[in-house]
Amino acid sequence: MNTARTLSGTVTLLTMLATINGCGESTVTTRVAPRDEPGPGLVMPEYMPGVAKPGAAAVVVSARFLSAPRGALDVLARKPNGDDEVSEEVEARIATGEIIALASPTLSLLDGQRSHAVVINQAAFIEDFKLVGTPGEGAAVVDPVVSVLDTGAVLDVAVRVEGDAIVLARLEPQLVIKIGTRTCVISVGGLAERVPCQEPVLLRAAAKVFELGVGDGDTVLVPLETEVQQFTCQARAFATSYEESYEPEPRSWGEGPRDLFLLATVSRARAEG
Repeated sequence: MNTARTLSGTVTLLTMLATINGCGESTVTTRVAPRDEPGPGLVMPEYMPGVAKPGAAAVVVSARFLSAPRGALDVLARKPNGDDEVSEEVEARIATGEIIALASPTLSLLDGQRSHAVVINQAAFIEDFKLVGTPGEGAAVVDPVVSVLDTGAVLDVAVRVEGDAIVLARLEPQLVIKIGTRTCVISVGGLAERVPCQEPVLLRAAAKVFELGVGDGDTVLVPLETEVQQFTCQARAFATSYEESYEPEPRSWGEGPRDLFLLATVSRARAEG
C-alpha cells in the first residue's frame, strides 16, 4: 500500500504520519543481534541496477529527508496551488529553522533502472565481548567485539517512463538516527575485569512506495513510519552482575513532537544547451 501522494492531487494521500514526542509514541523494539546477522544501523539495499532500455530517457529524483513540527505534513498536503507553493513553503520554514533538512540525496536514473543514494555516518563502538577460556581456572579473558554503526539516510529508487508519465516502481526512503547510547558494564564470575558494552538506541524511519505514477515535475510527499530500536549485547547472558548508564545524543531532528517525511521532486532530465 502506498503512503504517498503527489501534490498535484492525482494520488490519494493515505494518512500514516510518523509522530515523535521524545520517541515515546513510536514503536519500540529490543533486539539481540546474532553475530552472523547485520548489526544495528542502516540496511543497505540489494544491488539490482536493472536494465536501461535503448535510447532510454533520464529521470532525476531530487529528495529531502525532513523533520517538521507535528501537523506540518497535513498543512503542506492541503496547499491549494500544488508543488510550487509547497516547495516555497518548505524553503521558507527551513530558513527559519522550523523545518530541518536531515539529508538531501539526488538520483539520476535511466528508464528501467534501479539505484540508491547513501548519506552515511560511521562510528566504531564496543558491540559485545567474547569470553575466552574458563573463569576460575586462571586463563579466562574477555575479547571485545568492535563493530561499526552506520547512521544516516538511504534512498532506493526504480523508475519507468510510460509515455508522458513517470512511474516510481520503487521508492524506499530509510533514515537512521542515533538518539543515545546505553552503556552496560558487565561483571563475570571468576574474572576481576569488568567490561563495558555499548548498546546504541536508534530512531529508524522508513517507508515503502510501489508503482506510483507521477507527472514531470511532480512533488511526492512520503510520511515515514518510525521505530525506536534498542540493541542488547549477548554478553548479558553470562554476566553475574552489571551496571547501566544512558547518554542521550543531541536531538538533531529538532525538539518537541515531530513528523519525519521525504519530499521528492521527480522530473525528466533536461538536455544541456
